[in-house]
Amino acid sequence: MLILTWRLGLDALGIIGALVMGVGTMAVTGTAGIGAALMRRGVLLSLPEGGAALRPITAMIELLFGFAIAVIAGSVLIRLL
Repeated sequence: MLILTWRLGLDALGIIGALVMGVGTMAVTGTAGIGAALMRRGVLLSLPEGGAALRPITAMIELLFGFAIAVIAGSVLIRLL
């Protein structure tokens, strides 16, 4: 969009459009994150004893998935360099 508006001589509109797209992406991502956190908390609280027994297991699963994502991102970065 920035290239198109630049070629049409509408620089300010291109900048504003890019900012609006960024705000929209932020809103969708933030809403999805908040929704996921609230649903996770609700699921854990609905389990017997508040899900206290599953908390260490879910924490380990989350750490493993985070590590896997970091490894994949690192390998992509190495290939790009």
